[in-house]
Formats: sequence, C-alpha cells, structure tokens
Amino acid sequence: MTLDTGCVIAAVMDEPDRAEYVNELVSQARAGEVELWLATGYDLDQGQPDKPERSANLRWLAQRPISRGLPAPFRLNKSMLGRGDDVGYDDDPALVEQLEDIVYPGRMRVLDEVEPSELRAQLKRRNDIHHLAAHVKAGHDAFVSLDEAHVLSRWEPLDRLCAIIAVHPACAVAIVREGSPSQALEHAHPCRCWSR
Repeated sequence: MTLDTGCVIAAVMDEPDRAEYVNELVSQARAGEVELWLATGYDLDQGQPDKPERSANLRWLAQRPISRGLPAPFRLNKSMLGRGDDVGYDDDPALVEQLEDIVYPGRMRVLDEVEPSELRAQLKRRNDIHHLAAHVKAGHDAFVSLDEAHVLSRWEPLDRLCAIIAVHPACAVAIVREGSPSQALEHAHPCRCWSR
C-alpha cells in the first residue's frame, strides 16, 4: 500500500479518528501482513529540511517499517530536476495528465506559466499527482489517503482510469484484515467504510 503524506502527519500529530488507523496499519506492517510505502513526493511535501515538523515526521518514520522512494514519471515542462521524478519511466505519458484531470480538473499549469503567488499551490498539486502516479507505477493494492477533497471523493474515476483503490486508513486496515481489497470493499464505499 502507498501512504499519502497526510497519513504520516496525522500519526505524528495524534489526530483523532485518523492516527489510530495509521498506527494499526503500521502494526500490521510490523506483523508482516502488509508492506507500506511512501512516494518520493513525501520528501517534496515536507518542504524545508530545518522545519521542526519535518524532523518529528522523520523520527516517527525511522521507527516504523515504511519504505520510501517510489518515483513518479518525469515530464518535460512539468517536472523539476532533482525532485524525485524517474527519467526512465516509459509508461503512457497520458496517465499523469489523466490523473491531473481527475484530481485537479483545469487547475494544473506548466510551471513557467505560474504566477509567483500561485506557485506554492501548484507545487502541492503536482506533489499530489506525483504520489498517485508513483502508486500506479508500483502496482500497489491501495492508495491510503486522508485527502477527502481531491482523492477520496474521486475514487470512482481513479478506479476506472487505472485501478487506483483510494481509501481512508480505516478502510486500509479492513483491507489487510480481509486479505484483499475486493473482499474488504465488497460491502462498503471505498472511502467511506470507516464511517459505518
């Protein structure tokens, strides 16, 4: 399973109704029931190396069985050198554009055309797409996210496009317990099973 950056932050901050499920996933990983991964986009999301939050997140990660380093595809006029994109990625280049159309319809722009005031938001959007593209490339079972607005609420088109099963951490825990996404999701909406 691929974890979104928000899952790490929720666990470190001990956020109610979130941290407990991320910690349960970590327990399942320690028991060898699941592999947990972060895309290279995680490091991009964390920003400046001297931020106190980043240090706390890195300490938390160092004590958990979460692998890092899933690269996303490198794209001319969209990627930046040295930011974790994979130049050797040779899959359909349209995938990333299709992901952008689903997650941020009409809101992605070439970085050279972005106004300075919009750059931060554009980089965050780019990192979100980076996570999803890396997940698809890795072929993991589920993309675990807390982003209701841009990922979980768009689970149907993501599933149709490239079989991304976007789930809340509580649903990911159920997937591991049931042994497969199809069994765990059989009776529940993929991003809502945690609210039952």
